[in-house]
Amino acid sequence: MCNRIHLLLIEDNPSDCRLIREVLSEPEAIAVRLERTGELADGLERLAQQAYDAVLLDLHLPDSQGLETLARLRTRAPWLPCVILTDLDDEALAAAAARMGAQDYLIKTQVTAVRLSQAIRHAIEQQRAASGLARERNLSRTLIDRLRDLINVKDTLSRLVVANRSGRVSRVWPRRPN
Repeated sequence: MCNRIHLLLIEDNPSDCRLIREVLSEPEAIAVRLERTGELADGLERLAQQAYDAVLLDLHLPDSQGLETLARLRTRAPWLPCVILTDLDDEALAAAAARMGAQDYLIKTQVTAVRLSQAIRHAIEQQRAASGLARERNLSRTLIDRLRDLINVKDTLSRLVVANRSGRVSRVWPRRPN
């Protein structure tokens, strides 16, 4: 049985949609189930109703332009891996998109089956790893906070970076009898 990756393509240009579908249908591409919408609002509605493994996002849509498109997606679905597919070969825009949580930034005319497949796999694995780290961090934080002993962790400059609840509460320790 082949596990297909469920993708949402948010792209309004029909020729770009055909290009992405063709690239993903090549033999060296990953197996995907691709759904498409041409507007961000419709894409956000679909994300609220159905689970997807990742989203392929154009930044220039009829109802949203530029990084605002990514910001709106991130607000509604911060956990969802996102690969930007754009016509703009712009390093500054790519860096800004990465800072906003996009896992990759690809130029549509330069996309190959192998490159797009790698980007999708990487985006999904990166998001899974980040989620796993967040779960581990939350578990560690919970365990540290439940300990009654004082726990303080300092960095190399002796700045406090972690303190459990016992460490944040000022205590007066009883004196030991001589």
